[in-house]
Amino acid sequence: MKLYLCLGLLLLARCRHNRPVSSSVMDTTTIYASVVLAAPSGQSILDTTPRADRIDQLRPDSATVAKVEERLKTQGFTIGPPGVTIAISGPQSLFESTFDMRLTPYRQDGQTYYKTSKPATIPASLQPSVRDVVLAEPTQYFH
Repeated sequence: MKLYLCLGLLLLARCRHNRPVSSSVMDTTTIYASVVLAAPSGQSILDTTPRADRIDQLRPDSATVAKVEERLKTQGFTIGPPGVTIAISGPQSLFESTFDMRLTPYRQDGQTYYKTSKPATIPASLQPSVRDVVLAEPTQYFH
């Protein structure tokens, strides 16, 4: 299980740093993203290469998760299961207004995705707990 989590985190970090940010959507109105949280040490998965033996050191504490979840719910986001990140979803307008981003749709493999020309601006109410918001990207399969 930790190996799969670690691989997912590596892909998330790679997507964040090497390619345009985009979002997978099941319909054209809902956008999905991961909210990257800081661990008690202040580090996040964006600061280091995630490894299975270090995952617990990158995990935020339960109070941080609860605080961020509550604030995101108050904004209107749907909250998914937490881990090292929190899965969120909501309409394009909510992402744009909350994180000061302009999202542009594009199609790939029959699905609509979104990209933004600049990183998310994290609201003061979510700092320093939230390090970044990473929009979901098209699935890449490895052979």
